[in-house]
Amino acid sequence: MKLAVLLILVLTITLSAAAQKTQSDPNDITKFNGYSWQYLNDDQRLTYVSGYFNGWWWGSVLANSNKPPAVYLTVGQIIVGIDQCYSDKRNLPVPINACFVVTVGRSKGEPYDKLEEFLAMMRKEAK
Repeated sequence: MKLAVLLILVLTITLSAAAQKTQSDPNDITKFNGYSWQYLNDDQRLTYVSGYFNGWWWGSVLANSNKPPAVYLTVGQIIVGIDQCYSDKRNLPVPINACFVVTVGRSKGEPYDKLEEFLAMMRKEAK
């Protein structure tokens, strides 16, 4: 019985250490950031952005009393915007949804400084 408890304890500590390594590794392609974005093919990017956009759109509709957000971008334009966001290598650790927000913000004419401040904050949090 003591041996079983000891083995479980050792296994738990080992798995916890492995999980912490994964959480702190910005190059981990299992995270939804620029590193994983680079490995997605066009169909996967289209699927990801379509799903994210639909969830964001419907969430906005429900949160704003059935008033849809005014976004005049196609899914393809959003993908290009995310690509542009990640063309700055400093943004690779930033989550994909942050680049989505920046892309939509740019299309709405949000001030450049405000969007850059947001990206700087996201870069800091991603480390």
